[in-house]
Amino acid sequence: MLVWIEFLAAIISVVVYILTTYRTGDRPHWQRLAEIVCGLFFVIDYILNVYSSPVRLYYIFSLRGVIDFVSTLPIILYWSPIDNGAAGILLFFRALRIMPLITHVGGRTGGAIKEHIFILVMYTFGVVFIAAGVLQWVDNKMTKQSVKDENACSDTGCMTFFDAFWLMIVTMSTVGYGDITPKSNWGRAILIVLIISALVILPPQINRILHLASKRPYGGAFDVRKVVGSRFFIVSGNISFETVQAFLAEFYHPTHEKDMWAFPLQIVIMAPFKPSFELKSLLMHYKDRVEFIQGTPIKDSDLDRVSAKVASAVYLLADAQAKDPAAEDAAQIVRTLAVHRHCGSKVRVIVELLQPEKAADAIWDDTKDGIEIICLDPTRFKLLARSCHIRGLSTFVINLFRSGLDISKPLKDHWMMKYMHGLHQEVFPVILPDLFHEEKLTFEQAAELVYRKFSVILFGIDVRHEEDGEEFRDVVLYPRGRVLRPSDVGLVLSPDLKTAEKISKLDTIVHRRPGLLQFFCAPHVKSGLTKDSYPEEFRKLLDVVKQGKFSDMELNDKSQLNHELKIAIFDQNAKESEDSSVPKEDSSRKGDTGVSRHYGLTSHSCLVKGDKDGSSHGKARKQGIISQVSAGKAEMKVISAHQTRDTNKSLSKAKIFEEISDSLKIHRRVSFPPDSKSSAKTPRGAICNLEDAINVMMSWPPQEQNYKPDPAILERHATEILENLQRRTMKLVNLPVPHILVCIQGKWPSSLFYFVSQLRTPGLPNSPVVILHPNFPSESDWGNVGFFDDVYFVKGSPSLGLDLLRAGVIQAEKVVILTQGVQLEQSIGEHADDQDRSAPSQTFTLDVNNVFIAATVERLLRHETAKDRVIVELQQETEIQYLQPRLLFDRRIFDSEMYLRNRSATFQFAPPYIGGKAFCPAALGVLLYATFFNRQTVAIVDQLISGGQVLEYDEETNEERASDTIIRDLGQIPVPKSFVGFTFSELFIGMLRDHGALALGLYRITGLKHDGLGFVYTNPLPTEVVEATDLVYILH
Repeated sequence: MLVWIEFLAAIISVVVYILTTYRTGDRPHWQRLAEIVCGLFFVIDYILNVYSSPVRLYYIFSLRGVIDFVSTLPIILYWSPIDNGAAGILLFFRALRIMPLITHVGGRTGGAIKEHIFILVMYTFGVVFIAAGVLQWVDNKMTKQSVKDENACSDTGCMTFFDAFWLMIVTMSTVGYGDITPKSNWGRAILIVLIISALVILPPQINRILHLASKRPYGGAFDVRKVVGSRFFIVSGNISFETVQAFLAEFYHPTHEKDMWAFPLQIVIMAPFKPSFELKSLLMHYKDRVEFIQGTPIKDSDLDRVSAKVASAVYLLADAQAKDPAAEDAAQIVRTLAVHRHCGSKVRVIVELLQPEKAADAIWDDTKDGIEIICLDPTRFKLLARSCHIRGLSTFVINLFRSGLDISKPLKDHWMMKYMHGLHQEVFPVILPDLFHEEKLTFEQAAELVYRKFSVILFGIDVRHEEDGEEFRDVVLYPRGRVLRPSDVGLVLSPDLKTAEKISKLDTIVHRRPGLLQFFCAPHVKSGLTKDSYPEEFRKLLDVVKQGKFSDMELNDKSQLNHELKIAIFDQNAKESEDSSVPKEDSSRKGDTGVSRHYGLTSHSCLVKGDKDGSSHGKARKQGIISQVSAGKAEMKVISAHQTRDTNKSLSKAKIFEEISDSLKIHRRVSFPPDSKSSAKTPRGAICNLEDAINVMMSWPPQEQNYKPDPAILERHATEILENLQRRTMKLVNLPVPHILVCIQGKWPSSLFYFVSQLRTPGLPNSPVVILHPNFPSESDWGNVGFFDDVYFVKGSPSLGLDLLRAGVIQAEKVVILTQGVQLEQSIGEHADDQDRSAPSQTFTLDVNNVFIAATVERLLRHETAKDRVIVELQQETEIQYLQPRLLFDRRIFDSEMYLRNRSATFQFAPPYIGGKAFCPAALGVLLYATFFNRQTVAIVDQLISGGQVLEYDEETNEERASDTIIRDLGQIPVPKSFVGFTFSELFIGMLRDHGALALGLYRITGLKHDGLGFVYTNPLPTEVVEATDLVYILH
């Protein structure tokens, strides 16, 4: 809109000037008024541009800044007491302000060549037009009066604007009629200069177009001068319209508007194909923010064209539907190493891999800091498994990092408004104010203060610690009892960055001074003030938080509340554990189990880190960070490390064996059978030789079940695995306890191990798992899940009701319907565009099959009993609307601009999604985007799903260490009866103070009128009344 206003003001100014060249008398009043209005507009626009520019001096002295400044001078000279005869030509120079609109319209012409041709034509016309104005003004001003009288010219001059324009056309076209000529020597000199300038300017532009015409379309370069004082990153790899649409909609969402104003963000999309018309139309919504350049990250020349060496980050996206994940990961590794070699360690390379085992490959050992590896497949299956016990968890986690549509037409007291409030709650890192450290607040005191003051939930911190002489940063969720330190960075749930920043500015808010006193006293805030200097209101709030009084709630029986919460959190889980068929472990093994699960500060994460800010891979942090890697890789690295040492240094075989044994015992907590050749003095369970150690690592079933077996191990034990499959195959499921039924219609998922492993987490309900699939799995497929207790297989099709009944769908506590990606058959060559990479018909067929299976399951369960027992995976988010229950709503209620940028985002309001019934693996791509703003994104999600360690203070070493037996877990409990009818604010404070639980949101069942299906309500309004049917998400 501003571009069009600028265009209109420039056109009016030029027209007014041309009209003045034909009048000798007084000008009409409307011309003067138009000149003043346009002049004020250009002055205000220049001031705002200077104020909002990231680098003001760069803008002021740039070509655009000079043009903007010149366009403001006419109004200054208009009111100047001196002769303003020069104001006319300055008024004419406002024609240069039309150029931004020409560039904007040029982008709609299609490819880069058409755009350059259009811009060249318009520039040529502009040069002729402005040259005519300059020539006419100079000639009329410099023509002598005698010459004017001799040629019977008016006092203004002998040449009109049309005469000057005609002269420029016939001269530059080499026609040269000679009927019109300049009457002054200065006019002839200006004409010579203009002709020479045109000859110098136009040929290079024509050569540039010819050069581009000989190459592929979109083969230009990214001008790094566009991002001086701001940021830009490159998106490459396997690009499709869907990924670009989601990527851009997330980055340029209004939630990040505050960050964009402070640090503007440019995005360069680099792909080895030309964009389709659909993608071109999408990019028009992000004009001047996003550029598409044809190229590949493997070539140094293409990386130079996009200025990769000065980029903030380079994203390398993988093809999630690749038929051969190993081949796709190999291509990703090649791209990553090429970019890292070209850019160095200062540029973040965020690469997506499909197989988590590839994150531990030795190929990364020789690379330096700067590479961040993210694998989303384990997260996908762990999230599905955890959703079997926590309703709506998938929606809750994804919405924490994904921005949603805005409802432009508020619906009073409607459930969609409450859900939209929770949908806008995102995770933001914040710098904690100094007063937290000065007052020595514990985490829970700070969390209560932040919630009372800003209605924002502080749920974790990013802590700094040292290891092997290096500093690292790790995430800790809800570190209850920990006194906050100056180096801690808070993690909050906030509706936008502006609200989150208020927490960091709490010092300024508390110590606010009136008027100019605030400006001069601002440095005094940093020096630390006494408690008495706090404002009265804040001092009372601080006293309430530190004293922990419960005066703002009128609860009749506090002890009854304690009892109810303990029952809700612990007794329910204990009852489910007793009903499980998994044998209980003795207390002596619980501590070891906790260690073996590696509940690290970044546990189970496929983000490989190693440097101080957690952005790189490698180094000593690989252990415990790269999780669920094959059972023998860590130990084999120990052997490899010794074998590659200097041969001159003698190292006995016994020494090697001793270190391997210690590594196995410490990191794996496994028990080994006694060696028959060992002496009587050898302790039971110890490994006495290298052969035994290797046999243990190559065993199946594995001694340690928290690591995915290596394919070589599965191949070696193929016979045992098939025998295990035969024993576990059932024709009719009739188990004594409810089970989890996994329906797979397509290809067997290679990462199903993570699903079963999550369900076998100690301390959580260990329900039996029944897998229904049309074909018998191979030894490599079954070998990854068959060694777990109570995992069974049923051969049959999930689309047949009879097979579902044989698999025990009636007795199942949860039915999980998995999907599987397919390989794109279209060409991916250089001449293909992104439309060829769109989802093929097979993808929609898989989704239709899953929708059909879900409907069949619900029919067998008679709908009313299937309220929350079905979880469906779909490849396409747009297909979620076809699941039951369906909801039709007018798309006009959404913000029009946001809807045009991402039309498929309406699925976020579909009842199956908001209730956690439907899940799309592609939705996890939001974690890739969020990693740019918060490097700990994957670690946060991992701990929300699998748990995180609790920090304990070691008095002997005077340091913090992670507990070996206690974990911080995300749970879901019914609302305690004593809180029913109270507000969420009272629930939040009451549970935080008296029960050690941090409430994050609600799962509300009432309000939808759709068979009891609820919706996720993250960080509800403080005044929201809690209902008896609500479920509470808590960290405990």
